Amino acid sequence: MAPGAEVAGSPQEVLDRFPDCWVIGGGAVYQAMTAHADHVVRTEVDARFEGDAFAPVLGPQWRQIERRPDQGWSLSRDGLRFAVTEFHRIRGQ
Repeated sequence: MAPGAEVAGSPQEVLDRFPDCWVIGGGAVYQAMTAHADHVVRTEVDARFEGDAFAPVLGPQWRQIERRPDQGWSLSRDGLRFAVTEFHRIRGQ
């Protein structure tokens, strides 16, 4: 375990201890915590990779509030094209 890391046994335990936290996956962590989130920051990569973990699909209660860049892609130092999109949950839907 990394120095300073803490172990939690459930999403509720995390939220009880850290009500305003950021979550970084794997897929099961994303799936478990998305139900509790109000804000999602997603990095989209314009490439295909082998793997079995994906960010959860966001339903109609989520609204995109920003994408950087607005159109097209940013370019990493290594030439990988990417964009960062932020979503907020609309409660009551």
